Amino acid sequence: MKYRKKPVVVEAFVTEEPTDIETLEGVMHASAGDYIITGVEGERYPCKPDIFARTYEPADACTVSPDRDALLALADEIEDNDLTYCVSTQYVLDSYARRIREACGEAGVKPGGRS
Repeated sequence: MKYRKKPVVVEAFVTEEPTDIETLEGVMHASAGDYIITGVEGERYPCKPDIFARTYEPADACTVSPDRDALLALADEIEDNDLTYCVSTQYVLDSYARRIREACGEAGVKPGGRS
């Protein structure tokens, strides 16, 4: 079975010099250039830059992404399609449209939307 990490926001910074960090697993060494991550419970741990780049993105990535407009256009399209013959499907689609807008920092729905 495969699993995906839940989307959580962490704080991190790049250390400029080698340092030792007290982690939940004991003391770990961080080299200069490593990220020091503070997890959701306040725990700290080092992470190599290449792994950090593959695992994390800025928490406000949707607001700075060139795909933001495409996502909002998708929300518009979802809200413009009236599937009243299938209320449960429409409910799910409207929920997706709301979630897209929230992720992109758009409160509520577009003018004239159903949500």
